[in-house]
Amino acid sequence: MSPKSFGPPFISGSLAAIAATILLAAPAEAQIQKAVKTSSSTTAWTPMRTPDGQPDLQGVWTNATLTPFERPAELAGKATLTEQDVAAIEKTASQNRVDRPPKPGDTGSYNQAWFDSGTTWLSTRQSSLVVDPPNGKVPVKPSAEAQRDYDLAHIADSYEHQTTWERCITRGVPAGMFPAGYNNAYQILQTRGYVVILSEMIHEVRAIPLDGRPHLPQSIPPVERRFDRPLGGQHTSGGYH
Repeated sequence: MSPKSFGPPFISGSLAAIAATILLAAPAEAQIQKAVKTSSSTTAWTPMRTPDGQPDLQGVWTNATLTPFERPAELAGKATLTEQDVAAIEKTASQNRVDRPPKPGDTGSYNQAWFDSGTTWLSTRQSSLVVDPPNGKVPVKPSAEAQRDYDLAHIADSYEHQTTWERCITRGVPAGMFPAGYNNAYQILQTRGYVVILSEMIHEVRAIPLDGRPHLPQSIPPVERRFDRPLGGQHTSGGYH
């Protein structure tokens, strides 16, 4: 696991919440636009709503994309790619999406059927999912960086230095809403007063009440409050990724 896996738990709350919202909203918008384009041009489209009047977001969604979460060093200062850049990246990704025999002595790993890294770049051609700050990098507090580096240096000493993601406990929020190399599907269910999000990764369920109840108290351990932001809610989790 790369050092980047230690970053999401320390992401600035407001930025991460906005990013997570955009990531789910983007595929929803794309599917809605597709539905509108394929419908009759003479028929007005009315967004669906649940029986209690909420926008109906139910369904299975995915946010797999070739666009990286943070802007790579080689694209520093380049907020948007050209159409030619995107075409070349997508072509290379397609050519690399094949199973090759492992090297002698290598037992091999997962084949391509298990990966879900996306096949296209975002239509906006932005060079990263993070757009604010303008450099495309998530601001990390020095104290969080120090803790990350310490944990990496002592990762073999104890499970306490491993992330909750690595231990298959949770990817948390908002990290669990960002694209990964696989398991990028989300199922949204709605009942009266609740929105429920089932993540394919680690099979976590987040039940979000819509009644404006307060956040969980700070006295509850962080790992138990991991689904309490930004909307708050009760949750259950389990399973393996």
